Amino acid sequence: MSGFAGIVRLTYGSESSEIDRGAMARMAQAIAFRGPDAFQQTHLPGAAFAFSLLKTGPAPQEPVQPCSLDGNTWLLGDVRCDGRSEIIAKLAQHGTQLSPEITSEQLILHYFAKFGEAGLTELAGDFSLILWNQQERKLIAFRDLTGSRPFFYSQGEGNLVFSNTLQALLAVPWVSRELDEVFLGDFLLGSPNHDLDRSVYKNIRRLPAGHLLQFSSHGVATRRIANMPVEEPLMLREREYIEEFRQLFTQAVSDRLAPVNTTIMLSGGLDSTTLAACAVSLRKNLSPRGWTIRTRVYPSSALYLGKSDRSDLRGQARG
Repeated sequence: MSGFAGIVRLTYGSESSEIDRGAMARMAQAIAFRGPDAFQQTHLPGAAFAFSLLKTGPAPQEPVQPCSLDGNTWLLGDVRCDGRSEIIAKLAQHGTQLSPEITSEQLILHYFAKFGEAGLTELAGDFSLILWNQQERKLIAFRDLTGSRPFFYSQGEGNLVFSNTLQALLAVPWVSRELDEVFLGDFLLGSPNHDLDRSVYKNIRRLPAGHLLQFSSHGVATRRIANMPVEEPLMLREREYIEEFRQLFTQAVSDRLAPVNTTIMLSGGLDSTTLAACAVSLRKNLSPRGWTIRTRVYPSSALYLGKSDRSDLRGQARG
C-alpha cells in the first residue's frame, strides 16, 4: 500500500505556506514506511502533498504523485485499476485513444475528465484518492466499495488535512488528539461501531467505503455515491455453480496477475494456495517456477520493535 498525505487551504499567504511546509514534512515522515520505491513532497499554491510509492502491479503505476493531465486537476492516492481494457475501450468510444500501458492514475484522470464524479462509481479496483482542482479551489475524495484502502481527514478553519495513514494526521500540530468517547465506548463494550465515519480521535474522521467527500468554500460534505448491486439469484444446477465460480475466479486472478515474476504469500489456508494454483495454471505456457519460504516467529515482541530486533525472526528459504 503506497502512502499519501496532504494539506489544502482555501485561502493562503506566505505565513500559512511556511507553517504548511513544516507540517507537511512531518506528515511525509509518517508515511515514508509505506513506500520504499519513491518518495516526494510537492507544494502548489495553497496545497501541499506527500507520496511514498510501493510498486505492486500488475498495472503500471505513476512514479510521481500528484499527477495531472492539464496542470490544474491533480490526483493523489493509492489506487489499483481492474478491468483496464474495458475502461480503455469505453474511452476510445468517446474519442480518447489510450495505450494499454497507461498507468492506473492517468487512466482515472482521463475517465474523470470525460465522465466527472459519476464516472468514479464505474471504475473497478481499490481506490483511496483525492482530485484537487487548483483553479476552482475544490477537492473531492473517493473511497471505493471494498474499503480496503483507508482515508482519514480533519477539517480546520479553511483547511483540510488528509492521509491514508492515521499517524500522518497526528503529526500536524493543529489537529486535536482529543479521543472520541463514543467510538472508544463501542470498542470496549465489544459493540459494533455504527458510525463508519468515526475514528478513535474526535476530530479525525474516516471516509466510509463508497462515499465521496467534497471540500470547497462551502465546507466539507460527504455522501454515498456507490452501492453494492443486488442481482437476481443465479439458478443453476449444482455442477454449473462450480463451473461458474471457476470461470469468475480465473478471470479475477487473470485480471490481476502481472506479466512478470510474481510472488504470492501463502498463509497455509485454502485461499492463498488456490490463488497460487490458478496463477500457475494461467502461466502454464511460460514454464513457471515456484519457491516456498518457511518463516518461524519466536515468542517475542519482534513484530513491534525496530530494526535492531529483527534478529528475533528466523527464516529458511528453499528452492
